[in-house]
Amino acid sequence: MLFLVANVLFAGTTGKIAGIVKDAETGDPLPGVNIQIVGTTMGGTTDVDGTFIILNVPPGLYTVEFSYLGYQTVVMKEVRVNVDFTTRVDVKMNQTVIEGAVVEVYGERNPLVRADLTNTQVAVTSEVIDELPVVSVNDVIALQAGIVRDNSGSLHIRGGRTDEIAFQVNGFSINNPFSNAQGVGLATNAVKEVSVSAGTFSAEYGNALSGVINYVTKEGGPVWDASLRVWTGDHYSSHKDVFFNIDDIDVFNDTRAEWTLGGPVPLFNKKVTLFTSGVWQRDLGHLYGMRVYTTNDLLVPDEGGNFEVDPLGFQFVPGPNGTVRLTLNPNLQGANGDREIVPMVTRESINLTSKLTWKLKNNLKLSYDLVFDKGERYSSLYFRRYRFTPDGRPKTRSQNASHSLGITHSISPKTFYTLKLGVNFNRALTAVF
Repeated sequence: MLFLVANVLFAGTTGKIAGIVKDAETGDPLPGVNIQIVGTTMGGTTDVDGTFIILNVPPGLYTVEFSYLGYQTVVMKEVRVNVDFTTRVDVKMNQTVIEGAVVEVYGERNPLVRADLTNTQVAVTSEVIDELPVVSVNDVIALQAGIVRDNSGSLHIRGGRTDEIAFQVNGFSINNPFSNAQGVGLATNAVKEVSVSAGTFSAEYGNALSGVINYVTKEGGPVWDASLRVWTGDHYSSHKDVFFNIDDIDVFNDTRAEWTLGGPVPLFNKKVTLFTSGVWQRDLGHLYGMRVYTTNDLLVPDEGGNFEVDPLGFQFVPGPNGTVRLTLNPNLQGANGDREIVPMVTRESINLTSKLTWKLKNNLKLSYDLVFDKGERYSSLYFRRYRFTPDGRPKTRSQNASHSLGITHSISPKTFYTLKLGVNFNRALTAVF
């Protein structure tokens, strides 16, 4: 099923750096100071009143360099930029007669009080995600105040339903139009920052009732970089009387692989960058059943009103002209399962993310984003009902994709606009066969 979505308002995907540069002795503002974000093409100069502002800065940690003729160069390290926030960097420069003198200063990574914060909002960076023992971004989000995760894995903000949350990737909505839940999964290693807002939203968030979750994905860097991480294991419990077959250890029961690849595309002089990532996981779970019966076995009442399993050996066979006939096969009397132990609550999924960025000019950037997931799973809701007839369990298969194309144009050092066009595909099917 295809849904074409065109939004007029988008969530933010970048922040900005602003501040004022003064003379350390006199306190006078310094106009014309050169400001450069090290390792990028972003920067600016101070106005006549010593103020500056750098727009469209992706979230992350940066080193900002301030240089001015006759003054010591100031290098501000670990300047944190978050989505939709302004990072203040106020600098005082000392005069010098020694050419090349540099002063290093460390910025405030996570300010305790934000003057531009008008609602309850928290930003979770990729550094935090890497440090925590989690396997999904939702695991990190669930650790924040006011957010809970139910047994099905759905998030709830401030007691609201999961369909009252607006989910966005790089400012574009990924909500499923049918359920209004998150329509496509996101690989953890693709997230640069995720911001969570709860209550008193601004106009850019149209449909949000209880919260807004906005994912910002990573971009390719100036050099090629790759990573690979694999882990595997099994579920274990000492309560063998409760969990059937839990003592049968399989080191490949729960296997996960994560990879990333990013860098500049050849022949484009580092103006075009690509970042891709993926996560594959297969989990056979910790709940097991036994194939005692097949889907062809029937329960038939005897003369006393008690049920017995297929005493006559009923069998369905193809008939003429596409019909189905019911026959009797004595070899199929009773339970016909092979007594094989079967994992009951299993899941397998793959998440792929790709981002292509083309910087046509210093003030003009094109970007294409792709988020894809595909998976199949058996729900725990049917575990006890089909514990001895595992072949009768309904399986849910899903495939989702989100494509978006954006353009960001800076008209002046203080003005820019962003246009986005996107399309979402959502498909889900639950069936026995």
